[in-house]
Amino acid sequence: MKNISQTKYNKMHCIKCGEYTEADLAAFNFSKIFAMALENNETWQSLVRLDLRFYYTIRDIFQELHFNSNQEHLGMLQLTVGQVIRQIEFLMKPVTFEQIKNSHHETLLYNNLYIEIYSNHGSSQEKMEDIEMLIRTLSSHQLDDVIVSLPIRIIFDKDDLNNEIPIGIKYNINNRLYEDFQRICPNCGGIFDKQAGYHHEFIIGLAGLARVGKTAYIASLIHQLKKYSLDDFISVSVANYKNNNSFIKFNEEIVAEYEAGKNIIKTGVEDSAEIPLVYISLNIKGVEYNFVFVDMPGEIYSRDDDEGIDFVSEKRHILKSADAIWCCIEPSMINSKYHNTLSKENKQNSFDQLANLANNLNNLYSNKLPACIILTQCDLLKGDFPQLFAPNINVIREYVVDDNNLNMTKVNQHAQYTCDFFKQMASFEATMKELFRGFSFFGIASYGFDVSDKANQNRNVQPSMVELPFLWTLATFGCINAKEIHTTTTILKKTVTNVNDITNQNELYFKGR
Repeated sequence: MKNISQTKYNKMHCIKCGEYTEADLAAFNFSKIFAMALENNETWQSLVRLDLRFYYTIRDIFQELHFNSNQEHLGMLQLTVGQVIRQIEFLMKPVTFEQIKNSHHETLLYNNLYIEIYSNHGSSQEKMEDIEMLIRTLSSHQLDDVIVSLPIRIIFDKDDLNNEIPIGIKYNINNRLYEDFQRICPNCGGIFDKQAGYHHEFIIGLAGLARVGKTAYIASLIHQLKKYSLDDFISVSVANYKNNNSFIKFNEEIVAEYEAGKNIIKTGVEDSAEIPLVYISLNIKGVEYNFVFVDMPGEIYSRDDDEGIDFVSEKRHILKSADAIWCCIEPSMINSKYHNTLSKENKQNSFDQLANLANNLNNLYSNKLPACIILTQCDLLKGDFPQLFAPNINVIREYVVDDNNLNMTKVNQHAQYTCDFFKQMASFEATMKELFRGFSFFGIASYGFDVSDKANQNRNVQPSMVELPFLWTLATFGCINAKEIHTTTTILKKTVTNVNDITNQNELYFKGR
């Protein structure tokens, strides 16, 4: 392995706790390995039944478990009594093992032990009995007594920086070979996506009230991106279809529903495990990046109390690490004239809704971020604002020039059209300026028809402009370049084109007329 202090690795954000680690310091769950190895060992059955969260990185097993490997990364791993005691002290710090050993099992200390040590076996009473048995068994042994010893091999791969990163371990128990390619967060044990750590990672948080079309927008974007191949400017990496569980789940369950023209089932805060979170690897002009799209129930943003903030802290703390925000607004929130079947049924005070949305955004993000202000359901506006519904435009071809440059002149023109709609609410643009570091306006349509109207028999999706907010976001991330292109005609009828490279992120933000 390379010297850790001298090597830069890609960051991996944990979806469960929101913390990040560098790719060389992803952990593996050695608790289940030790449990398998000790399955038939009567002395240590309490250790088998309990989970002490041995979430070890490769550095940990060298330093803590005295692992020594050869050039093929093969070596012997030993778990000693001392290491189990140190792990218990780690979970219970600053409490020492001596304090635990000398404490009565009905004290507050044992209650904390019960909380910190996990178990997948038996009842609550049996768990406490196992904890007491483990403490007694450890106390009756010497610190350097070996509990289990087994050979393991560390499997490495190369990231896009040509660094070796650990991606799996193989181990032998009772002459049977096992393997584990599930990397986990060393802080909480949350499972990393298989693509994590290979490429630079960006996090995009979606904001908006219920039923504005946040999930449908992600589905329509992926639907469009899947149309491109490696020969195109942008494409979905093939690895997503093989190794990416979150992408496969979202593609098979939600994108498929969208492509069939069906209304996507709303996910509420009570179903936090089902809230869409999409991890996707994209090839952008020959360079791969990882993107995490973090969706949230609209109730989080509509509340006028702190429960929404608490929900994010507990269930989607990864939002705190967002690099950009996509704030989705549906037309009837600005002007009740433009409503679909569902928004008409659920009509509420738009000013109150937007005030709650703004307050929650302000409380959620301590640092001001770049944002896309996305007007959804623009098919409802095609009569009064025809420029905002263009389902037949190839966005990549129209807005990307010279293979890798976003045409900001055209982007700003589209943003102005969208801004003209938002001007129907006098304070809207000023509110956005207070919330974000900078932003631009976009008008999109995911379905291209009123999906909530069950009488509508034509369910063929007609997405409009869904790629444009993503292209602009890529430019703010520095993944693609941006240019201003102005064409003028002289008195002599000669066409002159002036091209200016945009090198400052602030120049990407919408300024208006």
